Amino acid sequence: MSAVTHAPEPAQPTVGLLGATRALARRDLKRAQSMPAVTVQSVVFPAVLLVTLLAVFGTTVGELDGTSYVQRITPAMIISGAAFGSLGAVTGLLEDRTSGFFDRIRLAPFDRPGEHGFTALALARSVSEHIRVLVATFCITALGYAFRFRFEAGPIKALAFFALAMVFGACFCWIGFALAARASSMEAVVSPVSGMFLILLFLSYGMVPLEAFPGWIQPVVRVAPSSVMMLALQRLSSGGAWVGPVLGAFAWTIGISAVFGALTIRGLTRSTRSPA
Repeated sequence: MSAVTHAPEPAQPTVGLLGATRALARRDLKRAQSMPAVTVQSVVFPAVLLVTLLAVFGTTVGELDGTSYVQRITPAMIISGAAFGSLGAVTGLLEDRTSGFFDRIRLAPFDRPGEHGFTALALARSVSEHIRVLVATFCITALGYAFRFRFEAGPIKALAFFALAMVFGACFCWIGFALAARASSMEAVVSPVSGMFLILLFLSYGMVPLEAFPGWIQPVVRVAPSSVMMLALQRLSSGGAWVGPVLGAFAWTIGISAVFGALTIRGLTRSTRSPA
């Protein structure tokens, strides 16, 4: 009697980095739609702050340098919404660490699971953050238009305004991701990141002119990433010399993304590494 032989099961096709990133980004976007806090932090909070600041300081601050306050505060609120809105993605990353999702990433059919899995996860978060920031930018700009915010520098720079707001704003997520990749609790991430974003918001001349700050802190305010990014958006919308501010904003964006992105991937890999 001859032995029965079984044909080997076909190998499961592997997924490359691009395919994994696309699938994980769709997952992140679906989850963000079901989280009201993301909408509040990205749109509602900066919108309420925009209206409040216009009502309280609109005339006073405008008189300091003779500019329209809405032209100043609208870009500031866009960057603010981008930064605070990233907290939803940051908490989502921490939840994935504690829910066993990363174990499934390690077992997924990626080309190189340890490398591609966590790299794709970080890139997917970045992609979904860019989309979130762009949507929030449109919403806040529309509100600004109701208060006479205008693109005074022409349509080309208006398009650049939206593109660069998306690029600049999305880089802030990496700061929170780097902490979430290592933190043991939600409080260890949300509190320091929120505090840092508040400092960046108020320590910038997106809120008031540089001259309104005490002289000793003006050098810090001048080079702060929030100031540079807000100034770049102001120049693209209201006119004026824009090349220097835009290049400075790109430098900050690349620096923040590179440093904290590397820390994020390294932290995710180490925090989920199986014991020897």
